[in-house]
Amino acid sequence: MNSPTAIAAEPAAAAAAPAKQQPEVVCLWEFFQSFVEENHVSIELVDAHREICDLYEDAIMGRMPGYEYFIVNMPTRIGKTKILEATACWTFGEWLTAQMLYGCYSDPLVKRSLAYIGRTMRTPWYIDIYGDHVHTQRAELVTTTEGGTLYGAGTGGTITGFGAGLKEPAGGFIALDDPAKPDEALSKVEAASVIQNFETTWKTRRNSDRFTPIIINAQRLGPDDLPGYIIKTYPNKTHVLKFPCMVGGKSAFPETWSTDTLLDLQKTRIGRFVLASQFQQEPISLGGNLIQTDDFRRYDIAEAATIDWEQIVITVDTALKTKEANDFSCAQAWGRAVRRAYLMDQVHGKWESPELFTCIKLFWEKTTADHPRASVRLVIEEKAAGTGLIQQLQADGVPAEGIERDIDKVRRVQSILTYQEAGLVYVPRDNDAPWVAGFLAECGEFKPDMTHTHDDRVDCFADGVKELLGDPPSILDVLGAAPRR
Repeated sequence: MNSPTAIAAEPAAAAAAPAKQQPEVVCLWEFFQSFVEENHVSIELVDAHREICDLYEDAIMGRMPGYEYFIVNMPTRIGKTKILEATACWTFGEWLTAQMLYGCYSDPLVKRSLAYIGRTMRTPWYIDIYGDHVHTQRAELVTTTEGGTLYGAGTGGTITGFGAGLKEPAGGFIALDDPAKPDEALSKVEAASVIQNFETTWKTRRNSDRFTPIIINAQRLGPDDLPGYIIKTYPNKTHVLKFPCMVGGKSAFPETWSTDTLLDLQKTRIGRFVLASQFQQEPISLGGNLIQTDDFRRYDIAEAATIDWEQIVITVDTALKTKEANDFSCAQAWGRAVRRAYLMDQVHGKWESPELFTCIKLFWEKTTADHPRASVRLVIEEKAAGTGLIQQLQADGVPAEGIERDIDKVRRVQSILTYQEAGLVYVPRDNDAPWVAGFLAECGEFKPDMTHTHDDRVDCFADGVKELLGDPPSILDVLGAAPRR
């Protein structure tokens, strides 16, 4: 089967001192393959599993200086816990003095994982590779004959007296496997409690913040969960791998989650929240923010080829910098038909100037080629990086236009929400375009107090609707809006 695409953070800006040279070790990915086979683990190995193993090995061996937090977001029941259990066994096998901490939202689940790790280390297969080095095995603790420790506890529990890592690479790690309960995903109180416990307890148990990676292995539960908090708070020290369950309208893990099951989740508001967060790893807010994502109408993207477009506009929002803490750049193609605005396509990423120019030009060429009979405009805010991009595109024959945003961001969004609430703004169905979930997630997180993380896609949304539909609709437009589909 095909593996979903992993989305990783940009490299950290500041690197620490070169890591100490490590002796050759057994490859974690090769070890995990044997682990699955020898322990009869019922998962089908895909590229995603290899990418995770490679990341954990690099993190533990100190090959990624500058990073402290390593987040893997993927759906449940795909094998992420088994990778962590195998990683603990592998780490003990390679470094008998390693110090590790293992947490989960459930204390019984932690103890079950530690028991499994201890049993694996006593199997003939494992002993044949590394020898018999288990010294102590209790419900919450596994130790080696050389003083290595693996201590486990629920994420709300105490870990007094135990630490993780050494003063050099390959000294261990802290791993949090699903640190919050999925059925408490909507509780801000519970989310805040997990974050506080992470900051005051788990994070303080590192013996070296340079050489003790913190691994967060979790499905996303909402915009304010622990992975979201770490990404927002420590962007330059965090590396993220993200594996959505549905790619291109089909399940990326059909042996566990069928496409039909995932599509069924779209039928209710709670289902769409669960699909976006726990399955697509693009958490959205259920409500309370400025843009209500349920107010978007949906359409089949295949219809775009048959619609007689009155006009198409490409809106571009450029970032000043490409560091992780800064916004992305974005381009969206919007089409107008029967006084309704349709989001047709999008590109989104962090690009330096030459690459940004290439991406926008290719997006222009694709849009004009896909709709040769339509009038297509390309508009960019005429300031900062946008001014230079306009000049580059015009010099290359692309008729880019500069536009001015004469009111603040929040008021720009508010000015076009009447269209959305009236049912005049359409976006593709989730299974038609993989980028829709990210667009809706950003819209759902957009807050009037500007405490959201990014808003580049929202900027393009506001510009696209404004350019196509102009002034807000009258009451006649609202009363004449099409019924919900």
